[in-house]
Amino acid sequence: MYSKSDSVFGKLERHGQTWVGSYWFDVLEKDIEINLDYSDENSPSKQERESFLSFKAQIDKIFLAIQKALFHFLIENTEHYRQQHDIEDQEIVVPEIKNIAEIWESLEIIRIEIDSHNYQNTCITMICDFKWDAEHGLDIDFYNNQIGISGGGVHWDDKAHYDSDGNPN
Repeated sequence: MYSKSDSVFGKLERHGQTWVGSYWFDVLEKDIEINLDYSDENSPSKQERESFLSFKAQIDKIFLAIQKALFHFLIENTEHYRQQHDIEDQEIVVPEIKNIAEIWESLEIIRIEIDSHNYQNTCITMICDFKWDAEHGLDIDFYNNQIGISGGGVHWDDKAHYDSDGNPN
C-alpha cells in the first residue's frame, strides 16, 4: 500500500484506483472517510483541493442547507419509500418526519467522495446509510453551488436539486 501526505487532505493511502483519507468535521462531530480517484502520482488535483477547501470553509452553512434540503426531500418522498416496504413495516421503517432534527434518525453520513472525472467541475458527494432504503443508501451532492439528493448511485442530472440555501430548484 502506498501512502503520502497531502497539504489539503492530510494522510492519504492508495487503495487500487482510490486515495483514501479522513477528515474531522466539527459540525458532524465525527471523522469522515474521504475517497478521491487516483489518476497518477500527482493526484489529487489542484481542482479537487480547491473544491474541498471551499467545501470545508462553507461547511456550517452547507450543513444547514443540507438539513433543509433533506427535510424537504424526505417529506416529498415519504410515500415513495413507504411503498417499497410491506404494509405492516411502512410506518416503522418510514416514519412521518415532523421536524428537521428527526432526519438524522434515518441517515448517517459514512463517507465523502470527491469526483472530478465524471463532471465538468468537481462534485463532492456525501454517501449515507439510509434506513428508508438500506440497499441503496442516500447520496447528497454538492455541485456548482447546488445540492442534489437521491438514492445511492444516481447521477447529478437525475437527483432532486436544491439551491445553496436548501430551497428546491
